[in-house]
Amino acid sequence: MWRRVEVEWRTDGNYIYFIAQWFPRMCVFDDYEGWQNKQFLGAGEFALTFGNYRVKITVPSDHVVGASGWLQNPKDVLSPTQIERFEKARKTFDQPVFIVTEEEARKRKKKNPRRKVRGNSTAENVRDFAFSSSRKYIWDAMAIKNGNNTPLGQSLYPKEGAALWSKESNQSNQEYTGRLLSAHH
Repeated sequence: MWRRVEVEWRTDGNYIYFIAQWFPRMCVFDDYEGWQNKQFLGAGEFALTFGNYRVKITVPSDHVVGASGWLQNPKDVLSPTQIERFEKARKTFDQPVFIVTEEEARKRKKKNPRRKVRGNSTAENVRDFAFSSSRKYIWDAMAIKNGNNTPLGQSLYPKEGAALWSKESNQSNQEYTGRLLSAHH
């Protein structure tokens, strides 16, 4: 079974893992072709139907995990300071809030704990479930107004990408969502 698992190998031993399309899909029924059971050869995308996911991810305790859906047990995997920042990000529309700062990421990558944590994520009505994990991650987030919904735009990136990502990623999400909404009105 083909899957997308990417690892950015770092000479300091602080890898970045990205896992997507990691569980088998035998075939799908769609309203265009009926049963679609062509073999996936890695040159395109799976035929994906919407589904609900409840996933438990166990990682070293110093890793930051980004995953589809919503984290169900933040008190088990985030520090009190990170929870406070996360809640602030859910109400902040004008600029990203750093949940894990660059300084915190630099300190964390020097450790190698033996303790593990398990994050529980739930994603409803989505086409796939993907996640990424690393002790190198800086994490920022901000609320994005989308009609009656307020999703949380989140970015995880290593210090090497901080100059660009910390200024642009979630601002771009906000601007893109705004353009989409105005185009539909």
